[in-house]
Amino acid sequence: MEKIVALGDRDLITGFKLVGVMEGIVCTPENADLKMNEILLRQDAGIVIFQDEFQNYLSHKTKKLIETIPKPVVVNVGVKAASSTENLQAMIKRAIGISLDKL
Repeated sequence: MEKIVALGDRDLITGFKLVGVMEGIVCTPENADLKMNEILLRQDAGIVIFQDEFQNYLSHKTKKLIETIPKPVVVNVGVKAASSTENLQAMIKRAIGISLDKL
């Protein structure tokens, strides 16, 4: 079974773990490229929820790899924009397709 993996700072990981994402990897901008590459090589990762603010820290090679491989699918989400409950709910629905209203 393929997993949903969240990759970002502690706030992003905590938020997605609260809604049931089982695997969260805390990273910093400095090690985001390394952590992303580790996940991209895994066979069990189906979706990667990635912190948008770390996008600029990925190497050109990693960005190209994300664009060309069929899986995992990488979904960028912005933590800083999710300052209200409504924004957080919309971010979770966009990333994993589950509405918190339905839980």
